[in-house]
Amino acid sequence: MTNKKIVSAYVYGGRPLSVDEIDGNLLTHINYAFVFIEDGEIVHRFNDDNLHIIRKAKELYPHLKLIVSVGGWAADGFSDAAYTADGRTKFAESVINFIRENDFDGADLDWEYPSNDMAGIKARKEDKENFTLMLEELRKAMNQLEKEQGKTLLLTIAAGAEPWYLDGIELKKIEPYLDYMNLMTYDFYNGWSKKTGHHTNLYTPAHRPEDNSIDKAVKLFTDQGFPKEKLTVGAAFYGRGLRFVQATGDDILYADGSDNFDAAYSNLVKDYIQKNGFKRYWDDSAKAPYLYNGDVFITYDDEESIFLKGQYIVKEELAGGFYWENSHDPTGTLLRALVDGMGLK
Repeated sequence: MTNKKIVSAYVYGGRPLSVDEIDGNLLTHINYAFVFIEDGEIVHRFNDDNLHIIRKAKELYPHLKLIVSVGGWAADGFSDAAYTADGRTKFAESVINFIRENDFDGADLDWEYPSNDMAGIKARKEDKENFTLMLEELRKAMNQLEKEQGKTLLLTIAAGAEPWYLDGIELKKIEPYLDYMNLMTYDFYNGWSKKTGHHTNLYTPAHRPEDNSIDKAVKLFTDQGFPKEKLTVGAAFYGRGLRFVQATGDDILYADGSDNFDAAYSNLVKDYIQKNGFKRYWDDSAKAPYLYNGDVFITYDDEESIFLKGQYIVKEELAGGFYWENSHDPTGTLLRALVDGMGLK
């Protein structure tokens, strides 16, 4: 597929991969997730066969850009690697070596999150400035490799979609080093939430103006000066569930519950959507679906909500869209909805 919009899949390497699961006719980028940081350098902990499969996908679809994603939730090592000039150089060299050895097209830093230890990782107040310096060093090393290889390399980050994330970074200073930013516009209601709510809604619900949404997150970043043409927004190929919810009528949303769980979209189709007593509801102000059976609540993305996200990307002139995670919808139903919404073929 050739177009000016990004359609990117996060592909998790901690499971057996197959070339057949990667639809290069619809995708433009693959984010291979994850490599981790050990002793200041990135390391690949998963089966190396998966790297061969990812490269094979690019042989079949030469337009695909392969991006190595570093980190992820609860992945430590960033703060230490960024702390000194020598550490940043060591880290950048290890990324460059991985890109060169595996014929990748760039790197995506998924530090969750600079200056913040919510994921149980080391955090320092100096992370705010050091993250900028880390990106600067990595961009410099990429520029040198570009000259050697004669091709463009991409540097991106995955970013939290709420105001607290901006408190821990220097947004205006990091922007020049980035080709684009993946805004993680999901998990607004996360695995700790004890009330029902939307986890990846396009708009803020009319009756809950304090809630987050894709639209609110995009405005948050663009109001701070980040170019909208460098923003991609995320879709969720999984749902967030809450059990023991006692609610009726209009009280299903924001009702109390307990026992959180998540489920891939394929499992939702198999066991939940219009099955086993579950009814699908639609919040038109939020442009988001949810399920309820009198006890269990599930917030998720479906074809309708993702199609509307695709339209929003075009309307707002954003860089594109991405999703977590590729195996959660082996039929490609949601990916096609995203591409159709963006008007791509």
